[in-house]
Amino acid sequence: MPSPYPEPDDTCSISDALSAVYTCYSFTYQALSYYRYGAKSDCTAKWEQFKFCLSVKPKPAEEAREMIRERRAVLEAEAKKKPSSLDVWELRDKPPENFPPEANWSTHPLVDTSTTAV
Repeated sequence: MPSPYPEPDDTCSISDALSAVYTCYSFTYQALSYYRYGAKSDCTAKWEQFKFCLSVKPKPAEEAREMIRERRAVLEAEAKKKPSSLDVWELRDKPPENFPPEANWSTHPLVDTSTTAV
């Protein structure tokens, strides 16, 4: 029997969604995104969440909970398809063969020998 009280993930707060949109368009957020990634942040997903919350509010409680659960499942499935920062690295069992590299001082001298003193 489902609980008569909504779980925290089964609710959609319009004020939280609007706050996320406002934060996304703020100068600080956009400047930080430009600094980190070289481009402005795309706030489309935050707008979509805000519009979704607006569409859920007039629905009956059980229907709203089901819509929120379905949306969460779709968003989680999409997030799993996206590349992760963990995809960049390859796990090694042993260090590379040339590690640590040997210093070759004849090709990389510590002192610049290209100029000679007269």
